[in-house]
Amino acid sequence: MRLAVAAAMIFSLAAAPQQRGAVTSVTAEQDPANGGVFLITVNGTRPCGAVNLDTGDGSSITHAVLIPATISHEYTRTGQFTVRATGQGNCDGAATTTVRVTSLGPQRTGSQRGAVTGVTAEPDPANAGLFWFTVTGTRPCGAVNLDTGDGASSTHAVLIPTTIWYEYKRTGQFTVRASGQGNCDGQATTTVRVTAVRPGAEPATPPPSRGTPPPTTTPTTPPGRATEPPPARGGQPRTAEPQAAMRFVEMDRNRDGIITRNEWNGSAQSFDMHDWNGDGRLSGDEVRVGATPPARSGRNADQFSDWTELRFRQLDTNRDGRLSRSEWGYNVEDFFRLDRNRDNMLSLNEFLIGNVDDDRGDRFDDLDVNRNNRIERFEWHGSLDTFRWLDRNGDGVLSRAEVAGSDQVPGGNPGRSGGSGRTITVSVSSMTAWTDTGLTLRAGDTISIRASGQIRFSGSSRDVAEPDGARGRPPTQYAPLPNVEIGALIGRVGNSAPFLVGSDSGELRVPRDGRLYLGVNDDVLRDNQGEFRVTIVR
Repeated sequence: MRLAVAAAMIFSLAAAPQQRGAVTSVTAEQDPANGGVFLITVNGTRPCGAVNLDTGDGSSITHAVLIPATISHEYTRTGQFTVRATGQGNCDGAATTTVRVTSLGPQRTGSQRGAVTGVTAEPDPANAGLFWFTVTGTRPCGAVNLDTGDGASSTHAVLIPTTIWYEYKRTGQFTVRASGQGNCDGQATTTVRVTAVRPGAEPATPPPSRGTPPPTTTPTTPPGRATEPPPARGGQPRTAEPQAAMRFVEMDRNRDGIITRNEWNGSAQSFDMHDWNGDGRLSGDEVRVGATPPARSGRNADQFSDWTELRFRQLDTNRDGRLSRSEWGYNVEDFFRLDRNRDNMLSLNEFLIGNVDDDRGDRFDDLDVNRNNRIERFEWHGSLDTFRWLDRNGDGVLSRAEVAGSDQVPGGNPGRSGGSGRTITVSVSSMTAWTDTGLTLRAGDTISIRASGQIRFSGSSRDVAEPDGARGRPPTQYAPLPNVEIGALIGRVGNSAPFLVGSDSGELRVPRDGRLYLGVNDDVLRDNQGEFRVTIVR
């Protein structure tokens, strides 16, 4: 499936606090020149900053757009589908329509793949630091990851060729890398030299207004950035405005500087950890980057909160100006997260709270909202800089070992080869394509996997499966293992072909190096429910 967004280039930033918009209708029109491609238009009232579009074929994606917005979607199989558009964030309402796909584009099959072949950069002549990146290649190519070389990396659901804008906030020379995602291979790089930036610049979220944008142009949403629209391309330079150093700014839907529980994107445990005064909302120092939390009763015994130089000196019992693991008597997640030079010691500068939001105190299990044993960018509450530093293998997600240290992964060091005789337990959600177990295996390792539990693989309460699958119920041809019962527990190592795990795998010899992932044998996950409880012995 390949998607592109062409949002209406009209903006209004004058929405009063608490004002809400709504999705009121959705229409679909088939592209006469491209079989299987539909242009889906969402209408409604503003403010409405995001819309979730469920196209009825297993795809459900939230788009940061301003309505009215037109979103292009390409179906890869024929049939009749119900399309549902639902307002998100400051937007209520939902609307549905039906599309009938009678033909597909030429040579568009589920196995066909496209590739990124080139990327070029063009500086905006009137706006310092603003660049336009054009990614080219072959279709089908449904998503592109753009790494701008300055610590920002975001994935865009687009149809190439596409043009993506980005604003740098510091000068220097940067290598920009565009990489194909999903059904798209290949990558390309280019180099940009930023000689000037807008004073106080912050990369923006809404798409810039342009004269006549290409049909595949899409807005870019650099993760973790403040929202502010850029000017028209080549238009009048804008003036700098002061930006508040606010944490969780992307959650502050009404922009009142306060994060309520309704606005919070995370677990209740994580919210309570940040709610220092226990008043049920995050405000003041609680949302200010660099603020130090006060000591308070009721915290867990290993929850450290006194990040002062005096406390550092008290913990430094051997007076060598550093804190070793033996001197640190609190949760090792904080120690590991703060040790930025990875010398297994904490210096005073690493210990003190600075202007980099490292989200100390938030536990891996509290951040992992969807329980897939990894932290994705939308689940992370700290800065992008810290996320990228922790993401040591550069795969765009944080494993337990990367966030909490390898000795916090149940079962020991995941990078070690050979069997250790230890076990880990993982919950494998039926709504997630692949769950990261946190185990990095090597060719020749032996493991055994046992699973229990029951999942539902459709909207019917009768469609249930155990780890061995639903007996006598084959999946569709698009499932990872078409010849294995639907709903069965399956696995893969790295990007290997999937294999059946079932309720008891017996002893498995790992054929190649890579991370172990587990999933369920189903091609449509959005209507699933439940999870398997999996124990892995290595």
